[in-house]
Amino acid sequence: MEDRNLDRYIEIVESAIAELIGDPVPARGEKKGQWNLVIGNYSVMVDVYNLSGKYFLQIVCPILKLEEVSSDKVCQVYRKALEINDRLIQASFSIYNEGIWLRNIRNLEGISVEEARYSINILGQFALKYGEELRQFALGHSSED
Repeated sequence: MEDRNLDRYIEIVESAIAELIGDPVPARGEKKGQWNLVIGNYSVMVDVYNLSGKYFLQIVCPILKLEEVSSDKVCQVYRKALEINDRLIQASFSIYNEGIWLRNIRNLEGISVEEARYSINILGQFALKYGEELRQFALGHSSED
């Protein structure tokens, strides 16, 4: 059965992606409502989904794998991520799949193309700024090294 609300939200988010990168088709993921973008040296994954009749936009970006961090520094890295979280708007660091990720999840009800574009763009910009800050702290080098 076709989900018209989901299709409408996918269209809004895809329009936002088009404003950011041009043609969104090459960025489409394996499933409908998923895109994989590259911002700087970071992969930014965008997902529109329905959960119990409510629609959400999830934007996630892997920052570093915990296996890269020396075991004696892991707690310090967690603390640094929490300290950086205090500076973030509409995003936060979290632990997922044995790594530290930057993420934003928001309800899609009433979202505009401009709001979707802002949400995707701000997460990418935070990855470039604060993801690099966390990587530098944890590893002593950036994602470019």
